[in-house]
Amino acid sequence: KRHDFECQVDPSIDKAFFKDDVIELKDWNNILELLAVSYGLAQSTQLSLFETTIDGLIEKCGDVPQAIADHSIMNKSSLSVAKLKKLVAELLEVRVNINIRSDILDKPKIVWDVPDVEPIYMQCIEEVELYKRHELVN
Repeated sequence: KRHDFECQVDPSIDKAFFKDDVIELKDWNNILELLAVSYGLAQSTQLSLFETTIDGLIEKCGDVPQAIADHSIMNKSSLSVAKLKKLVAELLEVRVNINIRSDILDKPKIVWDVPDVEPIYMQCIEEVELYKRHELVN
């Protein structure tokens, strides 16, 4: 799902927040809040790259279940064992990249160091459905 966020400044609010794809800020001077939002959006963007890769792999693997069900996996005119191994390796590589090599679900250091920015960071990753999307790609 693509998100197009609008960013508004409202000096009357106490803290920044997300609501319906709108980022409400008290002002542009709270660099730490902006940084927390930036991290959340960056993590979402990183996950989007993995989602795109997985979508491509799903398309490449579209005929695999039927070939296995038809027991034609060994048939030269169908999917070869070598191709099947390559597809499985690609899928495993993406899963390793998502779960081990990336820091998609890690809270950034700024959130640990400055607890006041955690609410806006958490609202951001909830708004972009980071955890839900991560679960789906697995």
